[in-house]
Amino acid sequence: MRRTKVFVVDDEVIILMSLRSMLEEVGCDVSGTATSLEEGVRLAGTVEADLAIVDLSLAGRRALPIIEVLARRTIPVIASSGYDLAGMDGVAVHGKLQKPYSLIQLEAAVKAALDKTALDGAAVPPPVVPPAGGC
Repeated sequence: MRRTKVFVVDDEVIILMSLRSMLEEVGCDVSGTATSLEEGVRLAGTVEADLAIVDLSLAGRRALPIIEVLARRTIPVIASSGYDLAGMDGVAVHGKLQKPYSLIQLEAAVKAALDKTALDGAAVPPPVVPPAGGC
């Protein structure tokens, strides 16, 4: 069984590094990272990923174009933000992570997004099965 591949977008490098470490700890592989809106949109069109975690605000700009590219490719997205996530109506995501979040919250969000994707029948390459740790 292969490990879940996660594409991560965040404009704060320290958070990106921390998130990479946390994802690896729960059994996921980070298949790509981006730190800007432009880089995120470019990579979203080609990255091999089973799931993406996208910060909604990249240097003050909304990350919706990245989410739209990922949605067209049927890659589920977990939205992350240090701001209030309540105003996300109309943004199609498979989960939300309010910063700061713990390892347990991250693992639960990843598992829930993958489970929801499987239930919705989105095109996720088989066999994407969360490792024993839940990712």
